[in-house]
Amino acid sequence: MSVLPMIKAPKFTVSLPVSGQDVKARPFLIREQKILLQAIEIGDKDQVVLALDDIMKECTFNEVDIDMLPVPDVEFLMLHIRSKSVGDAIKLSYTCNNPVEPEDKEEENGLIPCHTNIPVVIQIEDVKIDIDKKREKKIIFDDGIGLQLRDIPYGVYKVLSQEPKNVENTMKMRNSCIESVFDNDSVWTTDQYSEEDLNEFVDNLYTNDYEKIEAFIRTMPILKHSIDIECPKCGHKEKITLRGLDDFLA
Repeated sequence: MSVLPMIKAPKFTVSLPVSGQDVKARPFLIREQKILLQAIEIGDKDQVVLALDDIMKECTFNEVDIDMLPVPDVEFLMLHIRSKSVGDAIKLSYTCNNPVEPEDKEEENGLIPCHTNIPVVIQIEDVKIDIDKKREKKIIFDDGIGLQLRDIPYGVYKVLSQEPKNVENTMKMRNSCIESVFDNDSVWTTDQYSEEDLNEFVDNLYTNDYEKIEAFIRTMPILKHSIDIECPKCGHKEKITLRGLDDFLA
């Protein structure tokens, strides 16, 4: 054990916009930051996911089931832990690809991309989550049979997002939005039926009924922020939209 004194971790509270949950957290430590930066630097997405997992669990004192939170809540939480750790400004860089006349017209024919790097600074407090307040979380089919829906849990998303994109994994992702099945007399929650039971239930839905589930998924909340940029060299103006945590960690 070190003979040196340890700094007491400051605590703060983050109000998650989707679930409405208040989460107590602390900034991440230098050793935790180094692991995350190394994973980002080598471009290993699996290692980034593991590093983020460890950071969020440690920084919330292992008191929050991160895997059960909606995906945008986890991304929002991570941004605010980062804000308290290394500052509330995110510095990014974009490359202008606007077609321009080449400077050396004798060597180049036609237009070429501008390729000017444009620095951008984003304030974390300006980053919001789009929430459609008209979304229906309860769907009722014929005969009083219906579904209670939820946003995709982070634990499901992080696993399936690393898997090949195919019909089976897409269906697993969509089915994870089903929190319970009910009829006029009973309610069946996820701990009362198997994955095979749920697959059979969904397979026997009519197309119009299944479209209601897909409509819910299409309107899921998302961490999103738009910025207007202007190239200092060619003057091209463009709106850039960041979606999901990966864009903010780029």
